[in-house]
This record gives sequence, C-alpha cells and structure tokens, in this order.
Amino acid sequence: MKLRGITWDDPRGFGGLENATRAFIHEFNYDVDIEWDKQSLYEFTMRSPGELAKHYDLVIVDYPSIGDLAMSNEYIPIDSIINSEDLIKIRKETVGKSLNTYIYKDHVWALPIDVSAQVSAYRPDLLSEVPRSIISMLNLARKLYNDGACKIALSLTPLHAHSTFLSILANIDRKIWNRHFHEIDDSAIHKALSILEEMGDYVHRISFDSDPIKLLDYMATTDEICYAPYIYGYFNYSRNRYRSNIVLFSAVPSSTTMPIGAVLGGAGIAVSRRAEGSLDIIRRFLLWLLNRDVQINIYFKGYGQPSNIYAWIDENVNLETNDAYLNTLSTVIHAYPRPNFPGFTKIHEESGKIIQKFLSNNEKIDITIKELKTIYRDHLSQLKND
Repeated sequence: MKLRGITWDDPRGFGGLENATRAFIHEFNYDVDIEWDKQSLYEFTMRSPGELAKHYDLVIVDYPSIGDLAMSNEYIPIDSIINSEDLIKIRKETVGKSLNTYIYKDHVWALPIDVSAQVSAYRPDLLSEVPRSIISMLNLARKLYNDGACKIALSLTPLHAHSTFLSILANIDRKIWNRHFHEIDDSAIHKALSILEEMGDYVHRISFDSDPIKLLDYMATTDEICYAPYIYGYFNYSRNRYRSNIVLFSAVPSSTTMPIGAVLGGAGIAVSRRAEGSLDIIRRFLLWLLNRDVQINIYFKGYGQPSNIYAWIDENVNLETNDAYLNTLSTVIHAYPRPNFPGFTKIHEESGKIIQKFLSNNEKIDITIKELKTIYRDHLSQLKND
C-alpha cells in the first residue's frame, strides 16, 4: 500500500514527519509506504485544499484554510476516523487552543501535529536583554536604528505582515477575540497600525520580502539583525549547530503583564477522500504520531516542532533548543487564533498587501482602516449570500 502526503519545505515541516513515518513502518512492519512531497511555506497557507486532495491522501494544512477544506467535500472528518475518547485525550495533551482551530461546523477536520505562534527571536551574542513591553520594544528599535549597529526585523510579506498586525491588535483590544474584524472600533485598529508603522521605520531592509524562514536564516548567518519582536517560532534555530549562530526565542512584547494575543500558528494533518480504502492504517498512524513519546523521541528528533504539551515541558527537548519551548509556552497558550471560515486565507493575503502599502507608501491610517474593513465586510456578506 502506498500513501502520498504533502507538507511544507522546511525541516520543521518535513523532518519530523519523515522520521516518524520511517519509525512507524519499521516498528510495526506494516506493508505501507508514505511518501511526503513538499511545497513552499506560502503554498502551505494559500494553495487550494480541494486541489491538493485530488493528489494526496494526507495533507499538512494551515488552520485558516479549514473552512475551505471542509466546504470542498474532498476530506474525511477526523471525528469519523478517531473516536471521541481518543480526541479528548489529544485535546488535553495539545498545547493551547490548537485543536479547536481545526473545527468547522461541528467537525474536526485535521489533527494538530505542530504548534507555533508569533513569538520574539533574538541573537543572545548581540542583544543581552529582550523587551517585555511594546513601549520598551519601540525604544530598543529606535536605539538600534540610530546607533547603526544590528537592527530589528519583521517578516512583512503579506500573510506575515497581517499576522503581526493581528498580534498587536489582539494584544491591545481583546474584542477581536469574539468579534469580526470590521466590528472592531477604529481607535483600536488605529493604535495597532500606529505601532506597526513606527516599527516599520526602524526595520532592516530585508523585512519587506522575507517570510519567517528567510528572515531567521539571515538572522542566524549574519550579524545585521539582533531582534525580531514578532515572528512565527521555528525552534530549530535554537539548536546548536543548526546554523552558524544560535537564535533564541522569547515572549512577544505586550501592553499587559502577560504576552496575550500573539497570532497562533502550527500545522495539522488532514485526510482526503482518496484515502477511504486505507483508513485503518491511517487511524493507527495518526494516533501513533500524536503519542507523547513519539512526539518527543521521534518527531522532535527529526526536527519537527511538536504539538504535545509534554514535549514542550520536556527537559531534553528544552536542553536541545536552549529553552525555546519553555520560554514561549505562555505566549502560545495565550495566543490569538485567526478565523478559519471559507475564504479567510484570501482576506489574510489581501489585508497584508494593504498593510504593506501602508508601510511602504505612507498611506493614511484612516484610508487603510477603511480598506481593511471593506475587504472583511464584503467577503462575509458574499459568504452569507452564498
């Protein structure tokens, strides 16, 4: 039996999966082969789940696409494969709100195998202390820029520019947690954009065309960037010898005493209808993959970033990554889940393009707020009519 899967092209995306797949087949001597293809980080979020389902049995998905995935009618609900008792156990052992992000219209459509959030990253050899507040972060950004030494950086490609904006907004105004974006007060959005605008004045030039992987690679191999206050955590960069320099991870700067509101990331595994004849072996693989010992001793050791809470607090996992997991656990537990209704990924990207334009062309904040709200309002109106 041969199954095809697809993930994204980074050791965090494919390393743990490939390691776990080999171990699963070897341990149980199953007559099955699972072959993993790779796509870009951008495609991981934006490529049509319905299209992927025609070619793959197992699809590693970004949770904002779950509404599109469910509506494609090309996937099997996970709750029809995994029983409720096992799902309860998985929910209890998964970090933060991750499992909930894969629920749409009362069905679980994917299982979280990887958990992340926007956190802060820094070079400990270039920066001795990480800011805890947004104010102190802005002061540091200004100081680094004026001193002509290393600088701060942000990932400001559209999807990630929008994520950073949402992280700041969800931190300063909790209303976004249970309201649609266009229902949020303009004053809160204005404040979030003002903070982002000030940060944009001080960032390294690489920021505007960098996703998190490109930025972290640059940060780890040159001495030009010492701090990224909002970036999705790729904790392999904290491992010794992963790159020429170690990048450490910490909580995001916050307007409160807790690092609340950083956008939740991560990855889930979904099962397409192509695989209907192989559900027994897939069920066994999924439950095995999410087992705490497998997540710690096999998935993590293959450079995967586990979803299991016991991995996040494991002593050896944290020794290997210079405490990246422990130092960001509070940020991830208090992270803001993006919406996952159909079409949100398009809103995500289009909003990011508007934010890019705002930062690059000195667009007026009031115009930017109107454009952002219009995209959201128009899409939800169309979705309701459909």
